[in-house]
Amino acid sequence: MRRLVKNLRTQEYFGQGQWTLDPGQAQDFPDSGKAIDTCLRYHLTDVELVLQLEAEPQEAFDTHLRLFDYRPYG
Repeated sequence: MRRLVKNLRTQEYFGQGQWTLDPGQAQDFPDSGKAIDTCLRYHLTDVELVLQLEAEPQEAFDTHLRLFDYRPYG
């Protein structure tokens, strides 16, 4: 299973401080806590956690969980 952070507006995936349209280039987080820590560190908003389950190499199942949709203070 891969854990990815995806921008709800641009549909891009986060990886190593930048965005990409390719989920294969996105950062794979070891757990949801690390994904949330990264969102807080980089002040990411309007993102969701994508759980990508791969049963077969040609199959993938994505589950989307909204993480942050608030606006930053200030």
